[in-house]
This record gives sequence, structure tokens and C-alpha cells, in this order.
Amino acid sequence: MAITTTPAIPDSPQALRIREIVLDYFKRTGVPNHFGWTGMDPHVKGESLEIAKGWNLGVSDAVLEKYLTVGLVIAITAYRHTPFDVQVAIALYSLCTTMVDDNIMEHEMLRECPMRLFDGRPQLHPILTRLVEALVTMRQHYSTYSSNVITINTMEFINTEMFLRDEGGAEVRGPQATEYVDYVRWNAGIGEAYAAMIWPRAMFPETKTYIQAMPDAIRWICLVNDLMSYYKEAKAGETDNYVSQRMAACGQSSLDTLTDVVNRIVNLGEHIAAVLGDTPEKKAWDVFSGGYTEFHLYTPRYFLKDIVPEYY
Repeated sequence: MAITTTPAIPDSPQALRIREIVLDYFKRTGVPNHFGWTGMDPHVKGESLEIAKGWNLGVSDAVLEKYLTVGLVIAITAYRHTPFDVQVAIALYSLCTTMVDDNIMEHEMLRECPMRLFDGRPQLHPILTRLVEALVTMRQHYSTYSSNVITINTMEFINTEMFLRDEGGAEVRGPQATEYVDYVRWNAGIGEAYAAMIWPRAMFPETKTYIQAMPDAIRWICLVNDLMSYYKEAKAGETDNYVSQRMAACGQSSLDTLTDVVNRIVNLGEHIAAVLGDTPEKKAWDVFSGGYTEFHLYTPRYFLKDIVPEYY
């Protein structure tokens, strides 16, 4: 008889406390009730990989597949309620933004991206060229308002990233800096773009049916990412992240700050549910919220199997 064992949870006080906070998020929101991961969809993967390999991005197939896997997991988990071609578009968009975020190209190439987009000039790197094409593809799947949101928020992401890389951000000096910390996070997190992608035009032709949920959804997306990525960041000794910045502004410990993040996530989720009511838009949100959380569980870079092995 085969004997299965549950992987050991790291016994450091910090790891155990982060585990407690993540499980508190699960319990208070009931988000595991909306988990639905059944593995990589071979059709979405095959189509996305075929397109991406034809892009000639200047990286090896192994590197390309590493980044594409991030895009595929978020598309297949968080957006599994959307049509096949929308999932492919999201996977390819996420491939490009993930590569942009990882210092693959020279800073000057990235710095020029927004100006070149709005001036109609060619981009300076093939990844940026394909990112612009991905933004154009989004117009096939989303309302005019939502597709513009995706484009503008993507440029805000690049603009904020370049500010942080060029100048290191502004010094955080006490409670008055909390709004600045949040401002940078909402712009750098691409939360608005990923919120808009929840409701494709083919399923939700009227923007007005979900737009009231957008402000809270933007923050929810960024904060859930901050929560679910914190173990990885703490493990690596990173301090240049939202929790650390917010901790410095509020004058409290990192784990107290992480607890505050969960409280905010819970409140935002309740408000989104109240705004959307008993509607198809709310059902789409439920699928997304479960899938977006699962995205972090099934993306190896977050190492969450270390602290919540029972969800694997």
C-alpha cells in the first residue's frame, strides 16, 4: 500500500505566521469554494505557444515557455469563464508584461515605450512590439472603455516601473506617505487592466453592468497579489515591496501590515459582492477571485506549497 505524506511546513515563526494569515484570508472570504484548477488546458497552451514561438522575441524556447507558463496559469485559472480566444489573448498579454517586469531589455527601450505607442513609432524591442499587438488584440474582445483601460493601465505600469528603476521611488516618511505607497502600487500592479479583463464584451456587452465594481476590484487584485507573494519575498529577504513600504509608512511590523492587507481584501470583496448583486457579473467575479488566488498557488515562483501544502 502506498503511503502519502504531507510535505513539512517550515517551522520558522515567520513562515508559520504567514501561513496563518493566508489561511485566515481563505476562511473569511470562502475563496476556496471557487477554486477550479484541473491542470493546464492543452488547447489554450498549444495555441498560445504556437503564436509565441512565432514572435522571435530573442530568447530561448526554455525562457519563453517559463514566462508563457505564468500567462497560461493566470488565463486558465482566473479567466476560465471566458471564451477560448480570450484566454489565449490574456496568456499572451501576460507573457509580455511578465517579461517587461524582469529586466530582459535595456531600460531606455522600456522608457521609450509609452511615447512611441502614442506617437505611432516602432518599439525598440520585439517584446514591446508584441505587447502593443496584444493591446490591439484586446480591442477585439473588450468594450471600447475596457480596452482603453487595459492600454492606459499597461502604460501606467511601464511608466511607474521606470520611475522606480530610475529614481528608486520617493522616501517613505511616516503616515502621510501611505497614499503615495498605495498610488504607486495601484499603477504598478496592472490591477485595472486585469479587472477589466474579467468581463469580455461577448459575455458582458454593457460596461455599465460592472464598472461600479472596478475601483474595488483594482485594489483587491493588487492586495491579493501582495498577500500571496509575500512568503516568496520574505524568503528572499526582499524589502522593496508593498508590505514593506506600507510597514515603513505605518510604523508597524510586516506581519501586522500583512494582517491589515487581509482585512482590506475582505472588506473590498464584500463591497464588490454588494455592488454586483446576484448577477452574471458577480458569478464571473467569483470565478475570477477563486482563480486569481489559485494562480498564485500553482505558479511555482511563489513557493506557496511550502506553507499551505493541503491545497495541493
